[in-house]
Amino acid sequence: MGEQLEVTVNSTDQKVQCAGVARSNPAIVFDYRPPLGEGEGYTPLELLLMSLAVCSVTTIVYLLRKMKKNITGFNVNAKGARRDTHPTSFEKITL
Repeated sequence: MGEQLEVTVNSTDQKVQCAGVARSNPAIVFDYRPPLGEGEGYTPLELLLMSLAVCSVTTIVYLLRKMKKNITGFNVNAKGARRDTHPTSFEKITL
């Protein structure tokens, strides 16, 4: 088994807002849009979409550099079509 990762997520006093941390990095605020939340942070699905985009960028850049390509920048845009009903999830993701 590979390295085990650990994160901590704590609820705050505001509706459904949470703060998440990993290692000694600054906390990331999670919140939902009104009326469920106050919209004062990223939604969990936004962070999932960002994580997918970051994994794509790092993998592609790593492989291109391994092929001796000079990479000075690389962008990935990610779009996710979200279900309207709970529990929410993505119906489609486009990178």
